[in-house]
Amino acid sequence: MIRLNGAISALKNAYGAGKVVYSTGQKSAGTMFDAFVVTMSKNAQKNAKAIVRETEQKAGIFSNSKLNTPEVIAKAKDNPDSLVAIAEELLASSKADAVISYRVKGVNSTADKIKKKFDTFKNSSYENEQDKIKEIILGNGVREIVGDSFGMRFILNSEKTGKMNNSTRVYRAMAEKHTPNGNTKGFSLTSFEDYYGKGVEPYSSKPVRDSFAHLKYISSQGTEKNTLVAFTQKPSGYTRTNTDALINGVKTEIQIGGKHTTKWGDVEHVLYDTRQGKRIDLSHYTDEQKQLANEIIREYKKLLGQPADVQAPYNKYLNEVWGNLRAAEQQNLTNPVLSGFPEGLPDVLRAENIMKLAHV
Repeated sequence: MIRLNGAISALKNAYGAGKVVYSTGQKSAGTMFDAFVVTMSKNAQKNAKAIVRETEQKAGIFSNSKLNTPEVIAKAKDNPDSLVAIAEELLASSKADAVISYRVKGVNSTADKIKKKFDTFKNSSYENEQDKIKEIILGNGVREIVGDSFGMRFILNSEKTGKMNNSTRVYRAMAEKHTPNGNTKGFSLTSFEDYYGKGVEPYSSKPVRDSFAHLKYISSQGTEKNTLVAFTQKPSGYTRTNTDALINGVKTEIQIGGKHTTKWGDVEHVLYDTRQGKRIDLSHYTDEQKQLANEIIREYKKLLGQPADVQAPYNKYLNEVWGNLRAAEQQNLTNPVLSGFPEGLPDVLRAENIMKLAHV
């Protein structure tokens, strides 16, 4: 196994030569770049984590070497220019009936994304990928792979405060806070994506989306861009808004949703991750929840292996659950009324059982 530091040094010195050949462990020899990618791919998860640790300071992704700890959040709260201070300012100015939560992206999450890139590179023709992978290793391109370094979430307690939707209150506060120079110091909205299921009421209105579409910002490359606005119906029924922002140069994801859809989105992620073939972290569950989660994953994998017509009733059911929960929010119901469960499917896949995976 090539040592990471040695590989980086070799890549710096040999990259671009293209004429030097190395053993790739395959049938034919290749360039140093080919050998490097093959080597890294053999244990991609471990190596991706090592890359993260080596490059996080170069890339300026994290504000502290201690990730996902109370100390990071405490430090952020003490900083008047921090993510947390801005989130609280947005909530206060919106006068919305909502609560906010925050998170700092950790090494495991970042490594997963880099691992996916290695998996892609491993099976591609490297001619068009060499610049990308060099940027990963040298620490300059990690930002683009990772996406958001920080996140804030607005969870709406009720549909309206006064005559205005609480979601609209938060959107207006973000639009008023927007400045073009969030790439250095400020708050810039770079994209606004409103997702909704078939027949499900979205969180944003057309006037809100139109107002975002007129915003402009300066990208990290120094070019002026329009805020991207997307309004997309999701086959899964997924309903909420995801907004990307640059806050003092830090990529930040802002999620907005009601309390029912937020809870469902958190637990339903087990199904989503299973569909995507992702590694599912069960460490935050209780022993009882771990047992339940494993049973849900096992039965859902079996269903995914069936023909599309067998899967269709359950997919329709999941879409309807999003609609049921969104409707309950609009009516300010504490206990949502869910659609009937399809006959012939394992009972463990009922929404009521999946909800038992919620944080306790």
